[in-house]
Amino acid sequence: MFLVAIAGVAICTRRWNREGRVLGSSRLATLFISLCLFLVVVVQYSYSEGNLFLAADARLGVVLVPFIAVAATIALKELPLAYPIAALIVALNMATAGANEKGKSLLLYREYASHLDFLKSYPKGRTLVITERPGMYVVHLYGAVDFNYANNNYDDLTQGKARHLYKDILAIQFVHYKDKKVTPALDSRYQLQTLYEYQNSAEYYVRISKVN
Repeated sequence: MFLVAIAGVAICTRRWNREGRVLGSSRLATLFISLCLFLVVVVQYSYSEGNLFLAADARLGVVLVPFIAVAATIALKELPLAYPIAALIVALNMATAGANEKGKSLLLYREYASHLDFLKSYPKGRTLVITERPGMYVVHLYGAVDFNYANNNYDDLTQGKARHLYKDILAIQFVHYKDKKVTPALDSRYQLQTLYEYQNSAEYYVRISKVN
């Protein structure tokens, strides 16, 4: 689609320079596309040198959407041959996009997938997870709070367990190899039983514990 968009820019540029046939809409489109392109350069090269091949930086490609959408639309309107080209490009890249190899290479993605796999043996709606990112587990119907909330509401959480509002309370923490420090820290009143540990980084390993 980016190549189709380039064709759209070429069409706008040709119209811009054609004597006596400069269309206001084409001029506006060209200015808009040029502005988008300028913003792309500024944003991308202000952050990690704009390397879109890195999984963490791939999201910067979102700023290309206005440029691609407007320019490709112009190309499709003016060049009938652009339709099969665009369809071919989409078909060839659909499998690549679906595989999401870049996203799956991220450390957070791998940890998240491992945690969800571990939680399969725990009932949704009856399990409370203490984690850095509670929203990621709430969407899967698990109860979840962050460590700040858990540390400030020990009585409420333990009483909720005693009243059978949830069956288990689990905590997801990281143990650093360098100093054996466990982060995020959890109030010492919580009595933890280690259930599962695995390595996902050279700097730390993940520990999932159960509150007794």
